[in-house]
Amino acid sequence: MTPSPSRRALLLGTVAAVSLGGCGVRLEDDAPDIPILPRRTPVPGEVPLLALLSSLSHESADDSVPQGSAPARAQVLRASLVELEVPARELDDAEARVPTWGEGEDVAVYESALRECPPGLVQQVGSMAVGRVLRGPARLWGRDGAAAWSSTDAAVSAAADTRAATWVLTVAAAKASGAEQTRITDLVDDLADLLARQVSAGEDDGSRAPLGYDLDASTRTPQARRELAATVLDRMAGRLVALLPDLAQDRDAAHEVVTWAARVYRLGRPWGVTVDELPGFGS
Repeated sequence: MTPSPSRRALLLGTVAAVSLGGCGVRLEDDAPDIPILPRRTPVPGEVPLLALLSSLSHESADDSVPQGSAPARAQVLRASLVELEVPARELDDAEARVPTWGEGEDVAVYESALRECPPGLVQQVGSMAVGRVLRGPARLWGRDGAAAWSSTDAAVSAAADTRAATWVLTVAAAKASGAEQTRITDLVDDLADLLARQVSAGEDDGSRAPLGYDLDASTRTPQARRELAATVLDRMAGRLVALLPDLAQDRDAAHEVVTWAARVYRLGRPWGVTVDELPGFGS
């Protein structure tokens, strides 16, 4: 279901409070209020983006995902806002402001920034949001509705990747036994649950799905199967993040893709998958 009115109110109220309280958008930028002098129009999502810059500028290195990445992400975000001609004073104020809000409000800042940012920042902000969701608790990232997306091609693409991953891991499970087989089978079940939502989002009847896939990697040993699972999940998560630029006109879908990517990264942790760098995480 869509975020509840109370969550929407929290989201908007939080972002307005934390941003306008110390990182506010000054529409005039020091110009006197004279009719012949135009006021500056803030860029889309400027308020939550400035709040996000505050959050990143003071994020603990130990909390960052990947660890220690917050300073680099803050620099990347600032550079993007400079390109959008946000005044340096606004950026300096945002970086200097020490966030006083709690964890729930911090997640709300990321969510609002993703929903309101200019289209060109959707992948960057979405990638940063994946890292924030991975920090947890995931339950604070609002769940979007079960309706089909307006950008159904992206959901169909995600479903195709999940089908391929499920097939490969099913083959690996058949070669395993005992506790290892149970672990891989549980992973397949988790992906099947994700696939069900992707099929719904993309109105995908499966008619274009292939009957089988090529399997180039070995599944003969436990180590080979572990490496295969890690490779499949890491590639799958990366391809989900790569969908974000195509969802600039469907922010509910972009919001959900963040959830999917974080979920796949979590599933990959026991198999050795790590989050190294995603668009927006590095320079």
